[in-house]
Order: sequence, then structure tokens, then C-alpha cells
Amino acid sequence: MTQTKKQKLVTPGYVILCFAYFAAQFGYSMTSSNITKYAKFVGVSGAILGILPGLMSLAALFSRPVAGWISDHFDRKRMMVLTLLSMAAVFVAYVFSTNVVLLLLVRILHGIIFSIFSTVNLAFVADAVPRDQLTNGMGYYALMGNLSMAFAPAVGAKVIEQWNYTVLFLGAASLYGLSFVLVNFVKKNEANEEEKEAEAKLLGVSKEKKAWWQTIICKPALPAAIISMFNALLSGAITGFLLLFAENRSVENAGLFFTLYAFSNLIARPFIMKVAEKVPRQFFVYFCNSCLIVCILLVMNLTHTWQAAAAGIFFGIGYGGLQPIMQSMALGSVPIAERGSASSTYYIGLDIGMALGPMIVNMIAGWFNENYGYGYAFLIIPIVMGAIVMFFVARREKQPNRIY
Repeated sequence: MTQTKKQKLVTPGYVILCFAYFAAQFGYSMTSSNITKYAKFVGVSGAILGILPGLMSLAALFSRPVAGWISDHFDRKRMMVLTLLSMAAVFVAYVFSTNVVLLLLVRILHGIIFSIFSTVNLAFVADAVPRDQLTNGMGYYALMGNLSMAFAPAVGAKVIEQWNYTVLFLGAASLYGLSFVLVNFVKKNEANEEEKEAEAKLLGVSKEKKAWWQTIICKPALPAAIISMFNALLSGAITGFLLLFAENRSVENAGLFFTLYAFSNLIARPFIMKVAEKVPRQFFVYFCNSCLIVCILLVMNLTHTWQAAAAGIFFGIGYGGLQPIMQSMALGSVPIAERGSASSTYYIGLDIGMALGPMIVNMIAGWFNENYGYGYAFLIIPIVMGAIVMFFVARREKQPNRIY
């Protein structure tokens, strides 16, 4: 269903949401990059230290279906406010997690709350933008997260250097508190509310019809989730092992990959969004996947710093460009009332990819004397498979397949 009136993308509510997201992501990014260092600081070692980073994603994965149901059955703004406060409380809890058991419990709790927050958040911001501008709305919104990623890890390291981990975690809690305050000023998009009611009457949508276990997988959003899963394998593998691989090959300043990833995404995203309005979705996906393959070729043959830097640029364009496309593809495929289920399905794909990517690359590297290049080379296969999925999705759809 399309809206009868052309709405503006940039509204006071949307702008407030973007700044709220920047604050929340800044708090998350400046702590996530230092969580293993904090674990070692409080005495965690061995196998548990290796489990800790992925424990949050694992907890998030198993709680996604319930998160989608919550998003569709409760007021999304109220749930956003509640989860932002809960996230602030979790970062305060990290301050008191001074032993292994407490840290593991808080990490699991963090994953559960984060799954609800991110699922509701994606559906809530989709409600704030016109349906025909979902890709642009998601793209610029995600841009605020990328902007925080460019600076937050360095700020987090500086905070630890100047003060301590207590200040780091309380700072993150304060940023989530700021996000909580900002979200309270966001008003509902009345046009989307009217469309939601019209869809409910036309399609017979009823909140009482489906229990949470019936919304574990949202079928219309499944292609976007599968493509996202294939691409997230690479993201998880790079996050997990790129710096170690670079160290094994005596490549200095490989951290430039992450800096240039953030900045290339930042610079390219507005241009990407403009092009995305005019180019059929499947061709745009092929282009982004091609950038990811170039990134893999550079990483698997890593011998110089310039290769890490160039790989970061291609990854920023490819992976950063695909995210809003897949988000709009998932959420635009369902009525407004079912966006929580679609958001949950999208994130399940993302969670699986992020969790399996490091495991696959590490396993294959083990077969070749710890050469992670072979592991990264293997990931070309799922990238190509993602493009094939998109090809069949485009063939199935009769009308011109353009991005929302």
C-alpha cells in the first residue's frame, strides 16, 4: 500500500531520532571495543575470554523472536524508552562485574536487552519515515551510527588511559540516558498511523492472531535476512581476526581498515542513497557484493598497509551500502503492524552471520597452519550466493524492482 500524500523525510522527530541513535551508538562503540581488555583486567582468561565477545550475540540471537513479538504487540515508543533505560542500567552493572560469573551474567543480560532494543529501534525509525523513502531514511539513520564508530573506539581508549573503566561504563550509561531523554520528544508519524489502521482493516491484521512463536520467522523478510547473513559472515570474520592476521604477516597500522571503513561509508552513503533511488535494487546489490569481493581479495593477500586501507574503503562502500537496502527490503515487505517481526528476522540473519563468520575463518585457518587468508577466501562463496538469492528474488517480482 502506498501513501496518498507525499511526506517529507526530514522531520523534527526523525532528526531527534538520528541524534538519539548517535548518542546510543557512541556509548556502545566505545565500550564494545574494550570489553575483552576489561575482562582481562578483572581476571578472565583462557577459553572464557574467547567466549565473552560472542556471548552477547548468542544471547541476542535466542531472544530475537520474542523481541519481534514485543515490538508488534506493544507501543514501540514506550518500548524504546524502556530499553534505553535498561541499556543504561546494564552499563552501570558492568562497573560492579568484578569477577567472571558476574561479568558473564551481565554480558548475557546485555545481549537480551540489546536484541529487544535493536529490534524495536529498527521498526520505530521505519515508522518515523514515509514508506516510499524507507531506504533513504534507514541509510541516513545508519549514517549516524557509522559516524560514532569513526570516533568512539578511540575516545573509549583515551578514557581508560586518562581515568579508568568505571568512568568508561558510566560515560556509556550517560549517553544512553541522553538518548532516552531525546526519544521522549519524538512524536508519532500520524500518516503512518493512519496507514497502519487502513492496512489492518484491509488485510485483517490482528495483534491477537499470532503468538510469539508464530512470528519467529517473517517469510516476506527472509530473503533480506539470508543476504544479510551471507554478508555478515565477512563482517564478523574481519572484526574477529583481521588485526591478528595482519600481525602474523607483519603488516603495520592495519587498524586503518576500520578507520577508512567508517569514513568511506560516511562519505559514500549520501551518494549511494541518491543512486539507489534510480537504480533497480538487484543491480545495486550486485555492485555492493562486488565491492565486498574486492575487499576479500585485498585482505587474503595482505602484505602491505595500503591493502588494509583499500580493503576498508571497499568494505565501507559494499557492506555499508547493503545495510539500508536490506533493512528497507525487509521492513518494506510487510504491513506496518508486522515490522517488529520483519526487524527480528532481519537481525536473526545478521546475528547468525556475525557469530559464524569468525568460527568459519578460524576453523579453515587451522587447516592451513593459521593462514587466515584461506579462511577469508572461502567467504567469497557466500557473497556470491547472496547475489544469486537477490537474482531469484528480482525474477519472482513482476513489477520493476526499485528500492523504496
